[in-house]
Amino acid sequence: IPFLLLSSYIMGLAFQYVKTSQEKQFIKNAFNHYIAPDLVNELIANPSKLVYGGEQKEISVIFSDIVSFTSYAESHTPKETVDILREYLSEMVKIIKQNKGTIDKFMGDEIIALFGAPLEMDDHAFWACKAALEMQEKLSFLQKKWQRERKDIFEIGIGINSGIMTVGNLGSDQIFDFTAIGDNMNIGARLENLTRTYPTKHNIIISEMTVNSTKNKIVVKFIEEVNVKGKLSKIKIFELLDLN
Repeated sequence: IPFLLLSSYIMGLAFQYVKTSQEKQFIKNAFNHYIAPDLVNELIANPSKLVYGGEQKEISVIFSDIVSFTSYAESHTPKETVDILREYLSEMVKIIKQNKGTIDKFMGDEIIALFGAPLEMDDHAFWACKAALEMQEKLSFLQKKWQRERKDIFEIGIGINSGIMTVGNLGSDQIFDFTAIGDNMNIGARLENLTRTYPTKHNIIISEMTVNSTKNKIVVKFIEEVNVKGKLSKIKIFELLDLN
């Protein structure tokens, strides 16, 4: 009987080891390309943060989109479009990861990134703003490079919002999808669209909620109060100029 108990105990340990190893590998595969390595390690240490379902969290979101990308794609060959898009997206992902962000998804040429999820960040709004400024700085570098290579260039618009959103693994039984949803997510998308309407120095528009969350760590310029689809009251929008 002691031998049977010992055998069962060892088998249980072995099963748990395999299960834990598979779990760790799943987390690595799911997030390695989307967030910084140190954040992946934190998730491996706390896999409960990835349980199916959502939770209400205060986070910041970046929406970044290429201006008039449809026209750009129509005037270039598929290979030219894919090549320049790959180069651009690769550089933007690097910057987001370096600033503790998580790539939510790509929607064609659009990038959606979360700050403060899946792991807690008190200063998520600051890091989102820092990432946005660095993204525009990198784009400027790429534009000069593309001009030397006799390639057409493009601009991007960036919108940032902060607030309570539903965050978590909101996919299906078959597909793992860590994302965020809610009104504040939608506002982020609307702010990016407003960069077409309001010319700004860096083509970055942020909400009052983001300004307040950064605790005076950024330099902004008030634009005006605007109606945003889905919101009954107007919201104040700001141009992001620099970091303090």
